Amino acid sequence: MYAHGYFLQDKWHPFDCKFKHFERNEISKCLTNKRFYIYGDSTGRQFMEYLLKYLTGFKTIEDENENLGPHKHYHPQHNITLFHVFHGMPFRTGKCSSFREVRYVSNELDQLEGGPDLVILLSLWAHFQKTSLFLYEQRILGILDAADRLLQRSPGTSIIFKGANTRQVGDFFWTVSSTDWVAYQFELKLRQILSRSSVNVGFIDAWDLSSAHYSEDDIHPK
Repeated sequence: MYAHGYFLQDKWHPFDCKFKHFERNEISKCLTNKRFYIYGDSTGRQFMEYLLKYLTGFKTIEDENENLGPHKHYHPQHNITLFHVFHGMPFRTGKCSSFREVRYVSNELDQLEGGPDLVILLSLWAHFQKTSLFLYEQRILGILDAADRLLQRSPGTSIIFKGANTRQVGDFFWTVSSTDWVAYQFELKLRQILSRSSVNVGFIDAWDLSSAHYSEDDIHPK
């Protein structure tokens, strides 16, 4: 698949839409009085980690399991809340975790009070590569149903899916089970589901971004 844009001086320029590049003060202004909730894997958690480094002044409210979360940070000056929690099973991590810490996205969305101040990022792909496309499809459809319920009771909520990104190839096990070819099959399934859905959600084409960037492929893109 060819990229639909290019990087120039480390800024992304897509061919098929207008794109705004935010400076530091514009980012803090855009997020002022916002709740930014991230549900999913570590490639989604990167958004939170980047903002914590880029916008200084956040206070840690909650910081539980390193891999699963929940992680919660608050910026008192701009009234910004950053939150991340893992998407539930399946998960693959080198550390032991309690099942009591597993929280599923659909359940989380059903408990949220949305509105124009809430932005939700959903990132589910990497840990599903050890399962099946059928299981993945059912999980995404269930999350879309929960997203639809949230939007019906709280119009104005922003819900955005982040797609898969390219990754490095490691030893034989990773080469067989977690190549870009495998990831792209799940990426195609996600795009197919979203294109057929009537639920008003956004989509970040991380595959386009990571495949076009000059840095080496990495599960956590530079």
